[in-house]
Amino acid sequence: MINTTSFRGIAMTDTIEYPLEFFDRLISESLDPDRIDKIDIDNETFDTINKHLKQEDSKLQFLIKSQTFSLNEKETVILVRRYRSNLIKLLAQANGNKQQVSDELSEIIHIYEQITDSLDKLLLFIENWYADFVGLDEPVSPCYLAITKKELKKSEERLKKKLEEGHNKPALRLVLKRLHTFINRDSYPFEVNFRALIYKKELVAKFENLPWETDPAEVCRRVHELLIYMNYNSKAYIRLLTSEILKEVNKETELADRLDRLLFYQKSYQHIHPKPDVVLNPKYHSLQSILSSWFTQEVKDLERIIKLENGDHESKPTDLNPKNKILCKLSSDQIGLFIRALDEARVVIAKSMSAVFRAIVPHLSTQQKENLSFKAMQSKTYAVEERDKQIIIEWLEKIIEIIKSY
Repeated sequence: MINTTSFRGIAMTDTIEYPLEFFDRLISESLDPDRIDKIDIDNETFDTINKHLKQEDSKLQFLIKSQTFSLNEKETVILVRRYRSNLIKLLAQANGNKQQVSDELSEIIHIYEQITDSLDKLLLFIENWYADFVGLDEPVSPCYLAITKKELKKSEERLKKKLEEGHNKPALRLVLKRLHTFINRDSYPFEVNFRALIYKKELVAKFENLPWETDPAEVCRRVHELLIYMNYNSKAYIRLLTSEILKEVNKETELADRLDRLLFYQKSYQHIHPKPDVVLNPKYHSLQSILSSWFTQEVKDLERIIKLENGDHESKPTDLNPKNKILCKLSSDQIGLFIRALDEARVVIAKSMSAVFRAIVPHLSTQQKENLSFKAMQSKTYAVEERDKQIIIEWLEKIIEIIKSY
């Protein structure tokens, strides 16, 4: 029989000979299922157990921090993995014992739930504080996997409500479908490791923190940015993303404008830096490398189509007499950057940026080149050199001083 007196005899972590002695003795001795008929817990004992569980959780966290504080990296790895391994074993034992307890003994079941909750919190503490030392590629225990799947199930339900509320985002729907499959599988054709579970928990947590109340288009953009940041290199998602980009690009009627829109997306996605060492499928290419190759090929194909449609007249000298052209001291790249800035600032207005380039560039020449290609000039504005930006700024400052002097 468990009573308050005998329970208080269970060792707490006053020494570090065996820091997990409290949990071990509570699970294997005090709440031994083979002695289940002899176990009787009164309210005082129940409250005492709950109180000590909370204290033990806190004590162990501080103990682990103090133990690892003065250790080198190799020693920290050994200690952290030892703690994690033993906690997972105790968690499995606690869950196994709980399943042997009759539903009628609700107090004991509740204590086991408190124990597994405390052990899970300790595992999550180790995961958060010592993620670099836990051995991310080690397989997780069936018990720890089951607990994590329960957490993911709650997140899945919350995210499903976003779809029900009208946030019909195909990317989110695709992610939830894959997550649902993972959660509801009884077995896997691959080894589930710690890295995979951390990835899934972080992904759903970031999804839940998205600003869902903002403009739908903004939410859609944030969803794609998050998946690129998290290197979500699912083949299905890659097909979805590239098809959505092409759909937007093909809304433009002019081929030059399609190229302009495609280059804009290329630049936008290149500026999203993925989180280091994070990937959905470590055995497949990174999402960023696949997107980069896809954009490069799409740009080449579109440029070739434009060239064929125009009969390659862009490469030929313009009909405008070179003597009638305006000589500009800026380079071709600098002129392109300046024209793009004029367009984006709405100083000049046309139906598209390509129309602005098409109207201005044929009338200009540089000291290096008489005939300039407006398509080539426009395409280079998406890969800007810092030196070119500085030169334009210096010329603009001179212009400002001149205007001030009038």
